[in-house]
Amino acid sequence: MVIHGIGKKYFKAIAFFGEKLNLPNDVILEFSYSNDLGRNVLGHCWESDDSIFSRVPIYCVQLRTKQDKKEILETIAHEMCHVKQYINHEITASLNTWRGVPVKGEPWEIEAEDFAISVCQQLEKYEK
Repeated sequence: MVIHGIGKKYFKAIAFFGEKLNLPNDVILEFSYSNDLGRNVLGHCWESDDSIFSRVPIYCVQLRTKQDKKEILETIAHEMCHVKQYINHEITASLNTWRGVPVKGEPWEIEAEDFAISVCQQLEKYEK
């Protein structure tokens, strides 16, 4: 996994999350920051348009700027779960199907939130 745009202090956590998600090694994660994500939104994830021209899939993760370390880690884990969902075709950019079936609601968000809470607890134990 190639990681751009985020401080090195998060690299180990990102690698840990990627391992737990079984993300392939040939993925590029491009991180950026913004304060204009919308009310109560801590992060966004999408497949980069540049993926079309690249042999390697590129995923963009945008994080809200003002978060403490715990929130940032949970947000990164949450958004990386969405990367897994894109890679495995569980979601698409239109966000109107889940695992190929049209749905109302957002089951992908439930999975991402559950993953973030669980993996951050594991990370805490792993780092001790």
